[in-house]
Amino acid sequence: MDSIKKKPLVLKEKIGYALGDAGTNIAWRTMSTFLLIFYTDVFGLPPVAAGVLLLIARLSDGITDILMGIIGDRTRTKYGQFRPWILWTAVPFGLILALTFTTPPFGLTGKLIYAYVTYILYTLIYTANNVPYGALMGVMTSDEKERTSLSSFRFAGAYFGGILTQGLLIYFVLFFGNVDPKITVNKIENHNDYIVSVTSPNDVENAAISCKSGLSAKFIELEGGSIKSIDYENLKLIKADTSISATPQVSFTMEANKTYYFIASDIIDLKSENIQCINQKEGYQNSVYLLSVILIIFLLITYFTTKERVVAQKEKQGKVLDDLKDLLTNVPWLILLFIGFVFCIYNGIKQGVTVMYFKRYLNNEALSAIYMVVLLVVSGIAALSTSPLVKILGKKGLFLAVMLFQQQQTLYSFLQAPKIIQLYSY
Repeated sequence: MDSIKKKPLVLKEKIGYALGDAGTNIAWRTMSTFLLIFYTDVFGLPPVAAGVLLLIARLSDGITDILMGIIGDRTRTKYGQFRPWILWTAVPFGLILALTFTTPPFGLTGKLIYAYVTYILYTLIYTANNVPYGALMGVMTSDEKERTSLSSFRFAGAYFGGILTQGLLIYFVLFFGNVDPKITVNKIENHNDYIVSVTSPNDVENAAISCKSGLSAKFIELEGGSIKSIDYENLKLIKADTSISATPQVSFTMEANKTYYFIASDIIDLKSENIQCINQKEGYQNSVYLLSVILIIFLLITYFTTKERVVAQKEKQGKVLDDLKDLLTNVPWLILLFIGFVFCIYNGIKQGVTVMYFKRYLNNEALSAIYMVVLLVVSGIAALSTSPLVKILGKKGLFLAVMLFQQQQTLYSFLQAPKIIQLYSY
């Protein structure tokens, strides 16, 4: 029996297990990176309401993780202890991800209720899938070398899911949401600005206008304006007056065959072929629908290619209250808990506003995809460098050095002008 438990796992099973983390990373990175900007720019929630929603839902995670761990330990089926949860949650997982990025035809109150229901259901299904998935490795083999190998495959799967989502989702949105409008560009004499006219062949509820990848420009809508009615001498005042201009980088509505005019600035040479108009609602929905199908396929592959060989042994459990008392009187643990809590807040905020930062501040949303892929690659290199650096600096020293470096990089990005940031990013 022990020889069966320690029999080397075949490559197919390791790849199948890795695809499980690729699938969950598709969902996790889609939600953590793109949900906030979707809620504010496409779905139509006020930023404060969206932020409160995300906070409330995330606070429930700690409780649901514990409950799912208890449920998973008590699950017994002929198909195994943890694998069935991957099968049971695969389709609901994909469906709830798709529904979360679907914009219903409701008013603000209805949308807010819809957002709470879908996001909280997402967190529950994510937990029901991911906690058993994490425990699955321990019952696939009792061989420590094979478990280490599985961990490496899982790490690779997570990176594959991250690159698929953070590297390609923006381009999927641009592809599926392409309006294919008629665009003309006219340079304003004696000004480094352009008048851009856009005419869509169809009605567009959540349109956004921007430059294509590699270029950036700030577009300001002239409400009801036309080229003849623009006062070129007061152009700077028009651009600065928020009562006159809107912010189409967020979202605006277009009627079919009606021409809309914009001022494009912060760019030297602008041509019509450099401009794109996107239906954000259709772009996000269809892109996430595609990713949801891929997620379901990956999870089903994980279920059908893996096998549980080790039966988890029941151990004598201590009293929960005694364990809790030990933790609450452990000062080093409390300090680490606080640091972990603060770091999770920092990391959550940074991930949530990344696309928004590139879209609204740098006026180049597509650049965020390049940034996030590079960040994933650098993170992988950093993870591989941890062991030798710990030998030099120690765990505490390395942690402090990394935190100080992150602080410096974040402050640099916050304080510098957009053009400098783009050069720095490239």
